[in-house]
Amino acid sequence: MIKDERYLTVKKFLLSGDITEFEDIFRHCPKSVFRDDLKTNSKTMDKLIEKPYKFKLYQLHFLSELIGVDRKIIVDLAWKNYDKELKDNHVNDLREYIYENLRR
Repeated sequence: MIKDERYLTVKKFLLSGDITEFEDIFRHCPKSVFRDDLKTNSKTMDKLIEKPYKFKLYQLHFLSELIGVDRKIIVDLAWKNYDKELKDNHVNDLREYIYENLRR
């Protein structure tokens, strides 16, 4: 598989710790590159970037392979975003929050 050279830039920033949020990835490599490799449309990709915890695990694994980093790095970035959203929304009852917000 021929990888876009911009994935190497993302890899360098991830490994150096310069990328700390999931959406930071797309400042260094356009979402259209990832969208095409994931074979998804723009609207779906926008939703996934906004709420990366909605990515399926195999998609996060594939992203990590494209970038060339351990999949745990990408999963941790998505998880960090999820934790932040729970904290920002003062979630006390996780089941209720999931039912109301994540099932859409």
